[in-house]
Amino acid sequence: MILGSLEILFKGEEFTHLSDSDCISIIGETYKLDPEFFIASIYPKIASWDMPSFLNVKEELLELLRKEGANVS
Repeated sequence: MILGSLEILFKGEEFTHLSDSDCISIIGETYKLDPEFFIASIYPKIASWDMPSFLNVKEELLELLRKEGANVS
């Protein structure tokens, strides 16, 4: 459910109404809900996304997750 909602942000028209920083914040807050679950279940799937809208924010997202203590590459 969480993964589907995140995917909609980047694939759907809704993304055009959100700034890149809003999307990064949403994913960052999702990480904070349950960091272990996020890294084990959600992050591996979103790491392979190649939607242009996601690629725009991927590096900033990785930086945020690293600041939060996530072990991501």
